[in-house]
Amino acid sequence: MRTSDLGPAILVLGVALVLLVRLAPGSFVQVPIVVVAVALGWMLAVAVGARRRGAAGERRHPAAEAGAAGADLRASRQRLAGILEIAEDAIISLDEAQRIVLFNHGAERIFGYTMAEVLGKPLDVLLPERYATSHREHIARFGLSPMATRRMDERAEIIGRRKDGGEFAAEASISKLEIGAEKTFTVFLRDITARKQAEAEILRLNAGLEREVAARTAELRETIEELEAFSYSVSHDLGAPLRAIGGFAAILAQDHAARLEPEARRHLGIIHDNTLKMERLIDDLLAFSRLSRRRLAPVRIDMRQLAASVFEDLKAMNPERQLDVRINDLLPAHGDPAMMRQVFYNLLSNAVKFSRPRPIAAIEVGCRPEGTDNVYSVKDNGVGFDMRYVSKLFGVFRRLHSAEAFEGTGVGLAIVERIVRRHGGRVWAEAAPDAGATFYFTLPRRADAAPASVPPPPVAAP
Repeated sequence: MRTSDLGPAILVLGVALVLLVRLAPGSFVQVPIVVVAVALGWMLAVAVGARRRGAAGERRHPAAEAGAAGADLRASRQRLAGILEIAEDAIISLDEAQRIVLFNHGAERIFGYTMAEVLGKPLDVLLPERYATSHREHIARFGLSPMATRRMDERAEIIGRRKDGGEFAAEASISKLEIGAEKTFTVFLRDITARKQAEAEILRLNAGLEREVAARTAELRETIEELEAFSYSVSHDLGAPLRAIGGFAAILAQDHAARLEPEARRHLGIIHDNTLKMERLIDDLLAFSRLSRRRLAPVRIDMRQLAASVFEDLKAMNPERQLDVRINDLLPAHGDPAMMRQVFYNLLSNAVKFSRPRPIAAIEVGCRPEGTDNVYSVKDNGVGFDMRYVSKLFGVFRRLHSAEAFEGTGVGLAIVERIVRRHGGRVWAEAAPDAGATFYFTLPRRADAAPASVPPPPVAAP
């Protein structure tokens, strides 16, 4: 194989290798792989052709062989020029004196110079004056190093200067190719102005979002403070007059009953009952509002023992009722004990209340694991409700039964929903009219809240 045959192949091989370096992981110059493949394929074709010509060299005239080599060289130069021109990024080659010897179409587009305007000129023409010296020193040190390629923006951002004097941010890397005593540097450069503008816009939007979040947080804090002030006003400014009204109504009924007409006594009883109802409503509202401010104090809870304790309280409050309460084995939970006691109290007291029309109130408390949660349930044989209105159950002041039939303020289930949600769970119900209801709530399971190996027997009312 002759040198004239290998020269074009070596030249394209050098460019192809440089481009392949740019395609390494973490690089930025997007030279299509197909271009490199074409270059390597052509190089291989030239090498194979040269080998064939070498085998048949004895039969070829020297003049003919020289003509073929010249044609190959011209073709290789044309292909190399095509490879360089299709690159969108700037490809700039420098000689050892750092003078520009190659300036592709991408470089012309980015910098605004034509190749004729910059050939033979120092690289400084493409840089702001304040950076020219440092870049010259950087390239000189790179030329003495054993490295074949290096990012030029490892230590600081690269700034380019266009023909019109405008500056732009860039990413760049530099490679070197040594053939004999000759050393050539090639700079691959990309204009990242659009990306910098997008980053700046993202920072601006983030800053605006942070300001908005801060403003909304301040508004929320102010609203909470207003709600706390309202709660204080309700508990003191409204509670005191209500207690006075109820107290005076009771005094009239007790001390002056003989001088009052039956209708007047009935009216006083209505006043007294409604003041008590209003006091209970205020207390429930205050309890509901405090839930959002109270910090959780989660510990491991024996849910079976907690439900049994609540049932004992309800049994003492309803001595005239026949309560058949069955508390099955309940998986332990991790939560705030006082809040979870409130959940059981509200659900069990509702079960007792709404099963009042039954001779015996049959209530069952159960539990089952489901995925990563424990599902707890309270089932009764009470009056139930129509599932068409289930969405109203857990709202404040939402009632599915009249106050005349069943007392209450319509806040109890809203408190249950708020507590369970704060613990990361959910609440729902299933029922049918006159067929009882079952209320469910979930709590996330924890490794330290595993069930006992031998479940205790269920607790039932005597």
